[in-house]
Amino acid sequence: MTIIRLAVLFVALPMLASAQDGVRSAQATAAGLPAAVVKRIQSSPDRAEEAVVMLIAGSGTGGAISQAQIETAVSLRLADARASVLSRLMAADLDNDGTVVAGELDALAAASGARSRGWLAVAAAQADRNGDSTLDAGELRQFAASEADGEVPGREIATMRGVMRFDVDGDGRVTLAEYRAVAEAVAALPAPAADKKGS
Repeated sequence: MTIIRLAVLFVALPMLASAQDGVRSAQATAAGLPAAVVKRIQSSPDRAEEAVVMLIAGSGTGGAISQAQIETAVSLRLADARASVLSRLMAADLDNDGTVVAGELDALAAASGARSRGWLAVAAAQADRNGDSTLDAGELRQFAASEADGEVPGREIATMRGVMRFDVDGDGRVTLAEYRAVAEAVAALPAPAADKKGS
């Protein structure tokens, strides 16, 4: 009986030590996070976890996400914003020639509400870089890219890329279990000091 207990102990000790290393790694990872990340997790843990779940489930594979997959998710987010802008302008391409001229914009504006008319006027003026009253494919692409950069905040992109900070085991992939272990350690940290302005 004693031999069996010793055998179990020899098997269990490395597993216990490995689990303890994981806890220490999660705690070390939590302690190394920027104050803004700690604050975000502490103030809204459910929302912070939801964002990670959506990123892993939407862009990862096998229950984890890598840096390359995050970069693809960022590109998809920006592409979606560009497509949204382009679709609004291309709705004026009445003759389907890939360009939008002033008369087409006027026709769309006449059929649109006040808010859309205002957006169309501003967008057309900004997109028409050469001032010829025609938005060609290059101008449309440039404008859509510029608008996408404004619509997708840098903070959102930084948050997506920041998920890699939770790679506790250093394998280049973040799992939900790793995120939760670090988030649990973050919950035990003292709240970050408030930003001091004008001091």
